[in-house]
Amino acid sequence: MLTEIRHYPLPIAGRSSEGTGREMVTNPYDGSTVASIAVAGHDDMERAIAAAVEVFPSFSRWPR
Repeated sequence: MLTEIRHYPLPIAGRSSEGTGREMVTNPYDGSTVASIAVAGHDDMERAIAAAVEVFPSFSRWPR
């Protein structure tokens, strides 16, 4: 049975990034491939960290 394997890009600061490659996600029960995910590279990590630093002040004011 052939099924389409869904690909999940990296969500960084409201945008999708394909990263530097892909990693396959397998079902531990039968070893079948269930999806692929983007692998973050250095630039992706830098963008994610910069986005987190930018929004931190507004999130730190949320009620607890």
